[in-house]
Amino acid sequence: MSMSGGYPADADIISFLSDMGVEDVTENNSDYMVESRRRLWGVFNAIRWAMTLGVYCPSTTTFNVREGKYLFKGQVKTYSAGGAVDPTDNDTTYVWMKDDNTIDSGIDGDGWPSDEHIKLAEIDVDSDGVITDVRDLRGRAFLQYPGFYLTDAGSSVEAMPVHWDSASPADDDEVRIPVYAENDNDEKIEYARIVVKLTDVSDGSEDAEVKLSRIIAGSLTSLGDIVGSTGTQTLTNKTIDVDSNTVSNINGAELANSGSDGGVTFVLTATLTAGSTVQIHNSNAPFKYRVLDAWSVATSADGGTWKLTDGSNDITDAVTVTGTDKTIDRAGTIDDAYHEIAASGSLSVVGDGANADAIVYVLAMRVS
Repeated sequence: MSMSGGYPADADIISFLSDMGVEDVTENNSDYMVESRRRLWGVFNAIRWAMTLGVYCPSTTTFNVREGKYLFKGQVKTYSAGGAVDPTDNDTTYVWMKDDNTIDSGIDGDGWPSDEHIKLAEIDVDSDGVITDVRDLRGRAFLQYPGFYLTDAGSSVEAMPVHWDSASPADDDEVRIPVYAENDNDEKIEYARIVVKLTDVSDGSEDAEVKLSRIIAGSLTSLGDIVGSTGTQTLTNKTIDVDSNTVSNINGAELANSGSDGGVTFVLTATLTAGSTVQIHNSNAPFKYRVLDAWSVATSADGGTWKLTDGSNDITDAVTVTGTDKTIDRAGTIDDAYHEIAASGSLSVVGDGANADAIVYVLAMRVS
């Protein structure tokens, strides 16, 4: 037998239904009703998964939600049907599954809940309280478009949430998000990986690190931590192109100690007025450093003298400021017995107490 609708032969239909566990109803049988019910049971049993959480109307004025198992946030849950609900008259009612495995509903004017939920249906009710339409929305949750097509309103949305519900959370656990692709030998290769390391899982003090890896020459290689503009990271064996990157706030405390490969020098300054004394460090030098040179630029024609001391001992000889504005005068000697200033030590520029108007520059280098 053939039909315009494109049905297969009747014998094929009978065989197909039998393979699906749906028996045919025999003719002229006194148990017709029993066999009919069994046939319906076979049909609904075959499609039971598609009926789960379906909204239906047990009466013209009430709705209910079918029981069954479903997947929510990676967890298999079982919903047991509750009592029928009478929706608000002359309005549209939203019906949804809450994250605690219970059903809730509300009028469309209040919108969908802000908490995590599964949209089940929209129900139209007339002014007499009669349900006129039920629109199934389960496809939004159970048949999601693989490209994550999002329609929710608001300023932000979770596009691809990951939730690891660990039975035994521990410090340094890792959540790994790999990215795979095929190579030209038809092999599945992990080309990149994002790792979230849970460095502290203690309630109230949780910490995490985000690491990035990519494949280099056939091996997955860590690129280190991802650090934002407000974070800090120790850079080891890294290259910074200062033509296009900004390195700021570098001071003596960040400089390495001098060694066999030398060190980076820095300059300290002191401004003398009428031979005043300026304490550059007063028992608070941040680290040990060595005085390499000292000179002054006269800011008047008053002349005068100045010298460097560690608070007790002279480091340089007394430098005579030439009595001409803008002239440069340099220390003639540096005492190697006192030219190293200890951490928490002192360094002063001592003027003559009467004449010297000058800016004194001290060249130094950090030492271990």
